[in-house]
Amino acid sequence: FAVSKIVSEQDFNFIYDSFGTGGRIRLGLHNTNKYFADNGDGKYAYSTTASNGLQNLFFAEHTNSKVSISVNQDTLQAVQSANFSQTTQHWNIGARNDGADHFLEGMIQELIIYPSDQSANRAAIETNINNYYSIY
Repeated sequence: FAVSKIVSEQDFNFIYDSFGTGGRIRLGLHNTNKYFADNGDGKYAYSTTASNGLQNLFFAEHTNSKVSISVNQDTLQAVQSANFSQTTQHWNIGARNDGADHFLEGMIQELIIYPSDQSANRAAIETNINNYYSIY
């Protein structure tokens, strides 16, 4: 879960990017002006919420078989993915992890990363976050 405002749409903007054995875990704004999540295998899950330069509440789910994204409780978008790494070794918050010049142009107010599946608790967690920030 992340609360973030991405103000630039010129390039990739990463809320987080990780690197580990066999894959990546990433969330951000794609240069096509779509919010995305992926596992580093070239298969992106894109949000139905278009980039708007405003504060948003992001939910991303990374598993061994899929990657999913939702913004402001929009419809969960998922794609099949097979390159998930549970042995993430390096995390970058607000930037790409491999040294490429892809930095977040905006701000992150909150980032919560769980080591286990929280999809059953998603609605309650998002409601709690939204009650605090009044995003939507």
